[in-house]
Amino acid sequence: VDGDLPWTGMTLERFSRMSPEEKKAYLKSIYSHDIIRGQNGKFYRVAVTSVSGAGGTFEVRGRVQEVDANGRVLRQQVGSFSRTVYVNDGYVKNNSFFIDDPRDKRNGVATIFNNYAWMGLQAIGVKEARVTAAADGPYVWAKMGYVRGDIRETRVYRRGPNGVYLRDANGN
Repeated sequence: VDGDLPWTGMTLERFSRMSPEEKKAYLKSIYSHDIIRGQNGKFYRVAVTSVSGAGGTFEVRGRVQEVDANGRVLRQQVGSFSRTVYVNDGYVKNNSFFIDDPRDKRNGVATIFNNYAWMGLQAIGVKEARVTAAADGPYVWAKMGYVRGDIRETRVYRRGPNGVYLRDANGN
């Protein structure tokens, strides 16, 4: 990654002082990627299509496109995502991340996407990711270094001081 990362110098205090439009622009920047090279050799772009909300709650939606090495779009949409960020409560709800075509799945795109966004979220005080994982959701989060426990419905992933651990929706 060239240049400053979006979260360079960002803090919860600084984020709190931003205007609603500046907050949306920040969230758009941490969820956007011009080029991700998949393990299949293909290139992908994650494009944010909307950021809505105000105060401490925002919803970010977008799509995953296949692009060439120069960033030209080859396929307009090979996947989509939705996240709800609860800044005041310190967590993000990972609503969805779908790759539609089996040829594009399991190529590391979601792992890179999630890790990049996670660093930007931590800068503004987000400490937990709440996931209702679909078929390969636990696999993707495990690749990022999160552990999976005996969780009923909502999985709450959290990074601790000595690594990563998991709590259920009740904090256990």
